Amino acid sequence: MKILSRHPGFDDILWNKSWASGRYNPTPTIIEATCYRYINNNVKEIRESEADANQLTTTTQYLIDKIRETQSRGEKAIFFVTGVPGAGKTLVGLDLVAETQREFKSVFLSGNQPLVEVLTEALKTDSRNFNSLNDGIEELVPDSMIQLVHCYRKNAVNKINGIVNGELVVKGDHNEAAEVERVVIFDEAQRAWNKEKLTSPGRSGRTTILQHPDFPYSEPAFLLWSLNLRKDWVAVVCLVGGGQEINTGEAGILEWIKAIRTYFNNWHVYISPSLRGTEYAGNALEQELKKIQFKTQSSELHLSTSRRSLRAESVSDFVKAMLDGENEKATRLYNEFKERFPIKLTRDIELAKKWLRERKSECRAKGDSGKIGMLMSSKAFRLRPLGYEIKKVSEYKKLGNGSFMRMMSNLQTSWKSHSASSLFRVLNSTGLG
Repeated sequence: MKILSRHPGFDDILWNKSWASGRYNPTPTIIEATCYRYINNNVKEIRESEADANQLTTTTQYLIDKIRETQSRGEKAIFFVTGVPGAGKTLVGLDLVAETQREFKSVFLSGNQPLVEVLTEALKTDSRNFNSLNDGIEELVPDSMIQLVHCYRKNAVNKINGIVNGELVVKGDHNEAAEVERVVIFDEAQRAWNKEKLTSPGRSGRTTILQHPDFPYSEPAFLLWSLNLRKDWVAVVCLVGGGQEINTGEAGILEWIKAIRTYFNNWHVYISPSLRGTEYAGNALEQELKKIQFKTQSSELHLSTSRRSLRAESVSDFVKAMLDGENEKATRLYNEFKERFPIKLTRDIELAKKWLRERKSECRAKGDSGKIGMLMSSKAFRLRPLGYEIKKVSEYKKLGNGSFMRMMSNLQTSWKSHSASSLFRVLNSTGLG
């Protein structure tokens, strides 16, 4: 790279050393990126480093184009966006709602209350600052653009006047009772509730129409019912993480497909070929998809590159291969990234702590901060005699690395069907032990 001009005191050797030892800085946080995206209104300006900069833009633009086609045809459509952990599915959803909110009155729904609260407050602050300097530009309203899915569902419940022969009866005209938004994005759609969870009384014990013995729907079906009240077009975008149904009552992506096949088979379904993977319910999902009347496949609906571990892009593939019992493939993948992303396995807590301290010393010797930490399960009762106990979820959420946390949640979902010995076999074959 040719430097056109230098400060008189510029030191080439010092600058080169500083560059070589500099910290890797991949992308802004989800908060920073979203605020920057909404205020500047151009996804290309979000800072990238070593990631596939075109992937998020391509997926977002594909969704926008197909939503406009859905509008022009007066159809109802549902899109399933899949991706490896950390690929940027949530950012795609936030980008999409920012791009389409003025045109279609869209909304981003999430069950993650801290994310919704922090994003909304950050956007309010930035929006006020931006609009104070830019008179005449229409102001975005964060409260209407980003909402809790539980509040959105409660609003749908309030439309119901009763249940007759297993059918929900709304108050007034169907089209008047329909949702205001034309485009609805569901973050982590695989975590929507099954019928048993949806219709069980909450902690307060208060009952609603959901507890009626004839209430017919699971959460995916109920949310689609609410949107289906519209006589004209509507588009739903489901952001789906494979194998990430981690709590009791979370129905997975299969429940969305069943709802469409059973109640809304006139909807057009857009999926990626990756949705047929084992982490998305495998053969059972394949059988349900065969019964869908209108469907389109597109690889642009799958985000294949993790933005969390850009220097070890094969980590997600490694985890999937290991959970699928493909030990040879998992071994090969691990050998590709083990120098950049080492994984060790031990049943000795003191040995694990020793290894972490050694890595910390190595990092500090290279001029890095060398931060280390431990992530523990709240159910790790065997660690109590050693003085390790975590009583509250809020306590352990502050610990550990985000990408490792997501990977461990993936491991836990398959622990019943795949023994930890699979991981031992893979790592032992690479000499880790």
